[in-house]
Amino acid sequence: MKKHLLTLALLLTATVAHAHSVSQSLAALTNARTPGAPSVGSAAFTLTDMNGHTVTQENLKGHYSLVFFGFTRCPDECPQTLSQLADVYSQLSPAQQKQLQVVMVSVDPAHDTPAVMKGYMSSFNKAFTGWTGTQAQVDAAAKGFLVYHTETSDESHGDHMEDMKMDGMPEITHSAFTYFMNPQGQFIKPFSHEDGTAKIAAAVKATILTNNQ
Repeated sequence: MKKHLLTLALLLTATVAHAHSVSQSLAALTNARTPGAPSVGSAAFTLTDMNGHTVTQENLKGHYSLVFFGFTRCPDECPQTLSQLADVYSQLSPAQQKQLQVVMVSVDPAHDTPAVMKGYMSSFNKAFTGWTGTQAQVDAAAKGFLVYHTETSDESHGDHMEDMKMDGMPEITHSAFTYFMNPQGQFIKPFSHEDGTAKIAAAVKATILTNNQ
């Protein structure tokens, strides 16, 4: 009984900490377009795409992008978000689809090799792409996008860590916003899963249509 109560307490603490970090990330994104604020996604980064090619911040230019940070072993937020983005993508015309790339950057690069990313992303839409790299490279990219992510170590919870893992999944906490970027590689706005498919699709369509006028 005491063991279960401690596990619940640890889960509650992790949930509160996650909510606080998400709140901080959202506040930072909200303020990102104010004078003197950091520019989301503009910092230099180097990663590897799911085909083994090097990608940098320059790969965000020339088209609109929806960029999401997650990992392939994520049990809920990541597949839910990518499924939603697949629905959004399907609501665009073929011409609009050609102007948009959907990218997931892995926050679990030790596991998410290019091959793993390719199989995972293709299961949602073959047009989607995944980026990974070394831990240092992923950390640098995440910092540039004001993304919070951390992996809970076994030492931090002792014997109770196994109770907090789901079917061997890593205990990775991360902010789950999707970053809408313009063809100049500049941040437009964030989306969350709670925004809903219709709202996200309408915003993407309207932005692309306005740019094409």
